[in-house]
Parts: sequence; C-alpha cells; structure tokens
Amino acid sequence: MKIRTILHIIGIFMIFQSATAQIKGVSYQLKFNEKTNLFDCFLVIKKGQAISPVERIQFNAQITLMVPSGSDFKIVQNHMPMQNNRSYDGYTPMAWNLSNKTVSPQDDAAHDYLSIVPQLSPAAYYDNVQEGDEIKLFSASILPVTNCGADVNLYENKVDLNSSARGMDGGDYSNGFTVGGVEQKYAGNEVQITPSLDVIDQIIFKETKTSNVISLEMKQDAAYGPFTYEWSGPNHFTNNYKNVKFNSITPFTPGIYQVEVTDSRGCKQIRSIEPSFKNMNLTHQTTDVAADVIDPLTLRVNPVTETVNIFPNPAINFFTLSITGENGTEVAVDIRDMSGRMIRNNIVKSVIRNNKSESNINLQDIAPGIYNVTVDMKGKVSTHKLIVVK
Repeated sequence: MKIRTILHIIGIFMIFQSATAQIKGVSYQLKFNEKTNLFDCFLVIKKGQAISPVERIQFNAQITLMVPSGSDFKIVQNHMPMQNNRSYDGYTPMAWNLSNKTVSPQDDAAHDYLSIVPQLSPAAYYDNVQEGDEIKLFSASILPVTNCGADVNLYENKVDLNSSARGMDGGDYSNGFTVGGVEQKYAGNEVQITPSLDVIDQIIFKETKTSNVISLEMKQDAAYGPFTYEWSGPNHFTNNYKNVKFNSITPFTPGIYQVEVTDSRGCKQIRSIEPSFKNMNLTHQTTDVAADVIDPLTLRVNPVTETVNIFPNPAINFFTLSITGENGTEVAVDIRDMSGRMIRNNIVKSVIRNNKSESNINLQDIAPGIYNVTVDMKGKVSTHKLIVVK
C-alpha cells in the first residue's frame, strides 16, 4: 500500500512537472544595436519553460516588421534556434526568411510590411529556456536608419492594418509563435529599445587673457558621422558649431551651456558645462586659436527659443508636456501611433503665457508602445517620441 501511494504521488508530480515545463507565453522585442547598426529581434519567454526536446522544437511562427517605405531590408545573421540541436550539439542556426512583403499599402503609405518566418526543415531546437529568458533570433539590416531606429516597429496585432485594410490585398501579417506543439504562445510585444548615443569624450573650457573657448572633444571611435551640433545657453544663446569661441564677454554670458550632438542616424547625446568666466574684459576677436580648430561664434540675443520637453519618458500613467515659446503663440498637441494614425486629438489646445506652457497628460487609456507627440506652434510642427509602458 505504501509503495502504491508513493508511486501515485510520483506520477502526480511527473504530470505536474510536464504541465508546467512547457512554454506558455512569449513576446517579441526589437532592439537597435548601436554598435552593429542592425536591428536585433528577440524572443522573450513570458511564462513557462522548455527542457525536453519535444518542448524545445520550433514549430511555426510569423514576425512582422513595419519599416519606412522604400527601406532596403536584409537578414544579416541568424542566431536561434539551432538545427539538429536535439542534444544541445547543434551549431548551424535555423534560417529566418522574408516570406511576404506589402509595399506602401493605401491605408499606411509610409510603411512597408515585412513577414518573417522560420525555415522548419531540418528541425531546429532551442536550448533549455525558462521564464524571463531573452533569446536573440536574428539580426537585420534596414537602411537608411532614421530617427535612431524608432521608425522600425514590430507589428501590433489588432492595432495595425489587418488583411481587409486597403492595399493589404488580403495578406495576414499577424504575429504568432508556436513551439513544442501547435498551441499559440505569442502574447504581444515588449517595448522597443533604441540606443543612447555615447560619442562625446569631454567638454573643456579654456580661458586666457585673450580668449574664452568651450571645446567639444569626441571619442576616437565615434561612428556614424557626420555629426551636427546644437548649443544653447544663457540669454537665449544658440550656436551650431562644434566648438564655441567667445569674442566678447558680458554679464549675461556666465551660466550653463548645453550641446546636443546628433549623428547621421538621428541618434542624440546631450552634455553640458558651466564655465567659470574670470576674464570679463574681452571686447575684440582673438587670434590665438587656429581657425581650423575653433569655429567662429555667433553671439546674439534671440527671440525666445521654442522648445518642447516630455517627461517622464518612458511614461506609465501620465507625462508632463513642457513648452517654451513666445507669448501669444497658439499651441495644439496630438498623439499619433508610429504609422501616423491619430490616437488622441487636441490633448492640449492653448495659448502660451509668460513664455511657458505646462500640461499633465493622462495615459491610462493608451496601450503600451511607441508614439509620436505632434506639437503645432503657430504653424511650426515638431514631432517628439513618447514611450508608454505599463
């Protein structure tokens, strides 16, 4: 009796282990690799695990990317799963292939839709995986890169164009994933990862009896130039040269100077410096700094610079929209998804007073994802990326 009871308990335990050892849910994630300039596609295990060969074998899948219309697309490298990897000794990655493409559909002319599927023969297996694992599937080249990679997105089921939309010609681009069987495991997308640029080595302030210079030094391995430079500082100071040379110093000159460096892909890095000006008697242009080293400075008092800041970003339930501009400027703000469709219209509609407007925007009814906040200031339209997470 005791042996039978023990065997019964062991049987129940094995059934329980078998039931919980399967992958129950996965998501996709796109990460822009700033070192390789490629888009890496990941499988994220949301629930469950896979250990046995039956549980680890790749069944069917579809991963759809939405890329700017006309982009040059190519899968450069495959990573997982591995062919003939039943016993963890596979060394050839399974191929992910472009299976279908719709160019500039009428309802979303700004994008091309690309369907990517696995090559199922010979059989391919993942290594053991468990909840929380991130598995790189493939790396793709999508050129040109714009907006630091934020213009390339994973398809959102029940959000993006379906097969009946104009221009889709009946094509079903819904994401899906099955492993270890035919049961659907796909449960959505993770927040897209875009890089933070890191090309500034240091900012140096040099002061002599005849010159004041803010010098921007870039890292030796700084890639993806040419770069553009946008300086801002006290008294509405602006400058778009790499280095700043002061020909005259006034009581309005001291303060914090900030530079925004942008590379050829639209990636940005911001750094600042607060120089300690001691020589306040410069009244003429100096010549002790070589012209090919330090660019000339345009120092002037400008009208109020129009700026838009969004924080926090990523945001969860709300974000603050801070706008600086000329008094009396009419402001209208919309939220659109990355395909350009209107999500919320006129979330802000006001007139700037005292050179600033600040509004708190509720996001409780906005699904996680990447959006564009469009700000119209008296006909001048700017777009700002907003990431919503839950």
